[in-house]
Amino acid sequence: MKKRPGILEMLPIFFALTAALFFAFAENPGAEKHFSADSLQLIRSLNFEHQMVLSDLSEDSDSEILAELWKADALISPEDLNNQNKGLIASLGEGYLLIQPVNRISDTELNNIADKYSKVVPEFRHLELDQTVVQLSGEPVYKWTLNPEVDLTEEKDKIVTVAVMDSGVDVSHQIFENHEMLDGYNALDPSKTAYDDVSHGTHVAGIVAANSSGLEIVPLKIVDRNGGRLSNVIKAFDEAIDMEVDIINTSFGLLSPSFALEELVNNAYEDGIFIVSAAGNNGNSRGFYPASYEHTIAVASVDGEGNKMSKSNYGHWVDIAANGQFIYSSLPGDQYGVKSGTSQAAPLVTARVAEILQEYGMDISEDELLNKLRQEGTIIGGGELSGLVIVD
Repeated sequence: MKKRPGILEMLPIFFALTAALFFAFAENPGAEKHFSADSLQLIRSLNFEHQMVLSDLSEDSDSEILAELWKADALISPEDLNNQNKGLIASLGEGYLLIQPVNRISDTELNNIADKYSKVVPEFRHLELDQTVVQLSGEPVYKWTLNPEVDLTEEKDKIVTVAVMDSGVDVSHQIFENHEMLDGYNALDPSKTAYDDVSHGTHVAGIVAANSSGLEIVPLKIVDRNGGRLSNVIKAFDEAIDMEVDIINTSFGLLSPSFALEELVNNAYEDGIFIVSAAGNNGNSRGFYPASYEHTIAVASVDGEGNKMSKSNYGHWVDIAANGQFIYSSLPGDQYGVKSGTSQAAPLVTARVAEILQEYGMDISEDELLNKLRQEGTIIGGGELSGLVIVD
């Protein structure tokens, strides 16, 4: 029969274990573990097997998630990574990772790889393709007037911060003269400014500026002339929430739903941020994201006579309508022009939302806000937008 060790014999082992635990904690006190040891090993194996590169979409230079992966030797950092390669977005309990292939691969291959991660890494709550952002309007019709008469509204005491999540903004344009223009954020390349190289975002921001007052306008650049992806939108939403803006205008959309984007919309809502979203120009009711999500104000477009524009989306998920036909607004380089679509209808509603917040305060609920918008407008009597109110 084996003799059990006594207390005195066990003391050295106890002290050794205590010391090991102490030094492990002291090395990085308070560090939160995001992955189990098994998950780290499996992430490393899949990353190297499929040559996948991970980055933190929070753009945090001191990312604890990446530090944990790096310590476990689960990251690869090839110098020749093409950042244009389509990848996957992994939603964690807190935060989002972009998983990109070193070499361009098909959506089918990406989905197969996503299945592999999902089966063995429980910390990845959801994996989805980094889909392409749809920019809504084509080239503007320029009005070659360098110094037109623009109705610049008076300043107000209560400042409302509006984030224009789009192609950037030419913040030096004269239309923004009575508003405070913040530097903003370029989700495609944070080292660069959020200047508009497309003309869409400046047009959208100009509509907000010309129809409201007392604003801080924050450009959040998610697309450039080469396009943009969902991962850029996630970065921009994360930035907007951190900046504690009051309103986010999204005159863009995705054709398929996104787990990560819906989660961020809900987070913004919980933080008291109102999101005004273009309903899209696909001429159908299938859904457009983020406009189709519960906690956005989805805006359809009508013409000057109050009729639905042929390309405007519609459906039970659309909340309100506004004029989106031939809207005159700013373009980069102190120019002006007209554009049409739900991209132009949404900022008209954003401007009115800003006015309501200035009048009734920031604590107004989403339902109260929608009721006030609906009380002021004209009800559409028939057609695919029947029952919606046109915001004046």
